[in-house]
Amino acid sequence: MSSGRLGEIPAPKTIAFMTRCHPLRKEKLEICKASIARQTCNDYEHVLIPDPTEEGCGRLRANQLFSTFEGNPKINSRYLMVLDDDDMLICDEFVETLKAITDKQSYDVVIFKGYVGRVLPLPERWKKSIKVGGIASFCMAVKKDIWYKHIDKFGTKARCGDFEFMEAVYEDAKSIYWLDMKVARIQRGAP
Repeated sequence: MSSGRLGEIPAPKTIAFMTRCHPLRKEKLEICKASIARQTCNDYEHVLIPDPTEEGCGRLRANQLFSTFEGNPKINSRYLMVLDDDDMLICDEFVETLKAITDKQSYDVVIFKGYVGRVLPLPERWKKSIKVGGIASFCMAVKKDIWYKHIDKFGTKARCGDFEFMEAVYEDAKSIYWLDMKVARIQRGAP
């Protein structure tokens, strides 16, 4: 715990929500931000990653935006999670739950459920290896050092840049916690 003395580094937050911001989705970003603000525990950071273009830089370049935050000392959280501007949290107790779990044991990755037209990870993949199309990037919180170790995987393939990252993280993880909780969803088409 930080006592607030000058020069003292504050204790890291539990999680940083990493949000890539498309320039034409400002109203969706506000919904995303509001979903984070509803958390019952404020032990988080929200890192906005702006798209430098006016019309949106496209999926491949959007994935590569994460690499600009590699080793960024301004991010002071134990875990990082993708929550793009067109996504939102649906569990107001998520940060509180994650903090309780990771304060007891420091897992490399915590995997939870999300909604993208269906619940992911797919039931047949739960507590098994991850597959393309079977998990969404907002279905995992990744320990900061593991995140930075594999950040260069974002943007390697136009269609599945997020997945290349998630697969590398999953394969590298020594400890995984499977949290049976629906945490996030895309903003369109959800029940």
